[in-house]
Amino acid sequence: PSLNKMGIEITIRTEDGKPLPLPLDVYCWNGGGSFGQGVRLSKGGIIEQSSPDKATFRFTLGQSLARFGHLENYYIDAKGYAQYDGTGGIPDTNGVIHLAPVVLSKGFVGKVQFIDPEGNPVPELKVAAGCISGSGSYSIKPRRRVDAKGIFAITNCSNHPFHLEIYPPDGFAYEIGNMVFKPHHIMKWTLKPA
Repeated sequence: PSLNKMGIEITIRTEDGKPLPLPLDVYCWNGGGSFGQGVRLSKGGIIEQSSPDKATFRFTLGQSLARFGHLENYYIDAKGYAQYDGTGGIPDTNGVIHLAPVVLSKGFVGKVQFIDPEGNPVPELKVAAGCISGSGSYSIKPRRRVDAKGIFAITNCSNHPFHLEIYPPDGFAYEIGNMVFKPHHIMKWTLKPA
């Protein structure tokens, strides 16, 4: 196999039987998360499709990852589904890594309530969040307002930790790393004065 490029083959399907939300993004990592490459999968990357909700894709990784001779891990970001983290592998004699089949699930709604030191909700916040992958990387989604009760909800959560950035009206931003949401549970976070 070449150290200049490496093929990846993966079969992805949806848990609920709905068509795959194309395009979807796959982020591949090596070197403990130091070296990465993102790939956008669309209909052009499909090598086999047995139904609208299941397809096999093939794509190529460049030299920055191929030089390791293996793939450590990857994650899939698909609109309307929870982030999926997977473990990589080593290439076959043709230079292709055949990853285990992936099932995308809807996940659950994760919630956190922001309160002041007296326990009162803080409704005037904006929050941005990103799911942390196995490599430690995350992609922050746009800022959204909390509701009148100071609650911020994230759809399509999984059991992966999240990184949150909190923006109060006073302009002093907070960051929270490794927040793990649980289904049917509202976490509480106390904001301390700057």
